[in-house]
Amino acid sequence: MPIDEPMTFPAIRDARAATERAFKFLLDDFGYRRCLRRYQWQGFVLGYCGPVVGVQVSWYPRDAFLVWIVKLIDETFPARAGPTRPDTPHYFDLADVEALCGRGDEFQTLEVYDLPNNDTAERFARVLRDCGGGLLRGDFSLVPALEQRIRQRARHDHEWERQRWPDS
Repeated sequence: MPIDEPMTFPAIRDARAATERAFKFLLDDFGYRRCLRRYQWQGFVLGYCGPVVGVQVSWYPRDAFLVWIVKLIDETFPARAGPTRPDTPHYFDLADVEALCGRGDEFQTLEVYDLPNNDTAERFARVLRDCGGGLLRGDFSLVPALEQRIRQRARHDHEWERQRWPDS
């Protein structure tokens, strides 16, 4: 079966199903609704919407398995035109939330590029529940620390690029 027909590609379908099972707690425990579910670019994206916060989960070939906690605008995902920057603070990477959670040195959401399986999806979902529960309920007290972390990373990345390509 050609890879350009992802809707019929069994491995991607199985990975999306495993991800949906792991993140079902958003529907059951937090009252979110599924607001996005599609195959695209030979991968998939899932979205779960609450009244003010949403969760977007995606996997694409050559990209990491990603979970974003998103401040919604009018109960929908705002447009996203690239990596999270200091001027686009609606999308927060679960890895940043986990880093601020203080769970210790063993990160569960390290970049995973393989097609997600049950274990991967469940691990990320557990971190979302444990570290992002407040955000999922609309408690934005963690947002200033997340925004500061994003700004620091942006400054670091900018400095790294200047050192690597000083004439550009």
